Amino acid sequence: MSLVFDASAIIRLIELEPNKAFDILRGQYTIDLVYYEIGNYLWKISKSSIINIEPLIKAFNGALSLMNIVSIGLNNDVVNLARKMNITYYDAAYVYSAMKLNTKLVTDDKELIKKVSKYNNEHR
Repeated sequence: MSLVFDASAIIRLIELEPNKAFDILRGQYTIDLVYYEIGNYLWKISKSSIINIEPLIKAFNGALSLMNIVSIGLNNDVVNLARKMNITYYDAAYVYSAMKLNTKLVTDDKELIKKVSKYNNEHR
């Protein structure tokens, strides 16, 4: 089964299951925004502690190289979805991708899970 993973899910998976992450993510989907979101995560952790982020960059790049990266760009449908769901464009791009691929979104964002569930219930 194909899935769309957002950055929070990829980060959590690599943190908690580094040995299984590659197998889980292989052939799955994400969007091109993921590079910037994970980059921002790495920047934040590098600011708050003395940590060598090079192994993390290598792990994330390795995992992402196994995934199908969907380019969303600027998209009117995503803007409209963000407005309807009252979520950011970032989050709406992941939701939109899952909808277009007719699959599920995997996220670690509890608020996004609630909003997607509410939206899906209202639009059945």
